[in-house]
Amino acid sequence: MSYYGQAPPTLQQPMVTGTLATQPPSANTSGQKHDIFVGNLAFNTTEEQLYSAFSELGRIIKVRMVTDNETGKPRGFAFIEFEDPQAALSAIRNMNEYEINGRKIRVNFSNSSHLETLANQLGMDLGTKDEKKENTATSATSSSGVAGSKAVAQSLKSMNKGELYDVVAKLKEIADSNPDEARKVLTQHPQLPEAILYCMSEVCIIILW
Repeated sequence: MSYYGQAPPTLQQPMVTGTLATQPPSANTSGQKHDIFVGNLAFNTTEEQLYSAFSELGRIIKVRMVTDNETGKPRGFAFIEFEDPQAALSAIRNMNEYEINGRKIRVNFSNSSHLETLANQLGMDLGTKDEKKENTATSATSSSGVAGSKAVAQSLKSMNKGELYDVVAKLKEIADSNPDEARKVLTQHPQLPEAILYCMSEVCIIILW
């Protein structure tokens, strides 16, 4: 086993089995582990590679690659413990989706870590890039839906009852001749159901259930 950042331990120093350690485990006197979860690793990824990639963010206490108890083969994820909690938070923020051995790794809080609580206290937004993209897309879709509803409402208000009746009649014709296509149109244009109800109420069409 190779050790980084210090001389090899003497017989009196406890060794961390199956881990790449940079200093004795007792160095963290706070009693809390500043460790993070690293997943979606290629099976040929080594602890040395993880140390090399993450050590630029701060001093690493140890890297632990998780292996199968029966076969000894890597399970595709690891835990990295930092000396400083800020370095660990920086790793979560900056290393998620970082590419190692052709795969984009996933970096997040570990179950045993207090870092998530610390991040919330500091007001840090550590959501993944995918989550941020999804939130942005959802917000854009919502804004688009509101704008579309307003446009439809304005158009309908400018029509007389005869025109509104023709709209309803045409939609009914489509629904009768091709129900699947009508369902598809309603799904793709969520403003339509509300518009149809508006038209029917204006021309006094009663729905019989």
